[in-house]
Amino acid sequence: LIVVGILVALGISDWYDRYIDRQDELALLAEIRSAVQLDQATLTLKLAEIRGVERQIEQLLDLVENPPPYQPSMDALFGAVYAVRTVVLNTAAYDTLSSIGLQRISNESLRLAIAQLYDTQYEKIIGGHDVDSQAILNLFRPYFMENFSRIRFKVSATPLDYQRTIHDPYFINLVDYRLQILRSNQLSSYTETIEVMDALLGLLDRELN
Repeated sequence: LIVVGILVALGISDWYDRYIDRQDELALLAEIRSAVQLDQATLTLKLAEIRGVERQIEQLLDLVENPPPYQPSMDALFGAVYAVRTVVLNTAAYDTLSSIGLQRISNESLRLAIAQLYDTQYEKIIGGHDVDSQAILNLFRPYFMENFSRIRFKVSATPLDYQRTIHDPYFINLVDYRLQILRSNQLSSYTETIEVMDALLGLLDRELN
C-alpha cells in the first residue's frame, strides 16, 4: 500500500506538472494570437494606404506622358513620390516565447507557422523598409531638395519649374522606380504576410479551442 501510494502521488505530481506546462503554453499562444490579430489590422490599414499611393504614382506617370498645364492639385501627386512609409509591428510576445524556447509549443505545425511569420515574413517587411528608406535618402531627397519647394512629407511638393521637371527623363525614371519598389517591397510583402497571418490565426484558434 505504501508503494502504491507513492506511485500514485508521483503520477499525480507528474500530471500536475504537465497540466501547468500546458496552461503556460496556452497563455503564450493566446498572447501570440492577440499580437498577430493586432498586427494584421495594422498591416491591412497600411496596405490600403499604400494602394492609394500606388494609384497616385500611376496618375503621375500617366500625366507625364501627356502633360497638362500645371495645377496646384498636382502637388499631391509629386508629394506621394517622396515619402518613407513604414509600419511598426509588435514582436513582444514572440520575443518572450523565443527567450523561453520555441520547443514549449508542443504542436510542431503551429510552432513552424509562428516561426515562419516572425522570422521570415516580418524580416521581409523590415528588409523592404530598409531598401525603401535608402532609396528615398540617396536618390529622391537630393532631387526633390533641388527641384521642389513647399515639401510636405507624404503630402505634397511644388515643382520649381513644372515644365522642366515633367519632361526630365531622370525624374520620370525616379517616379517609375518608386512605383516598382513600392510594389515589390511593400505591396507584395504586406499582402503575403496578411495571408500567412490568416493561416496562423486559424491554427491558433484550433489549438486554443
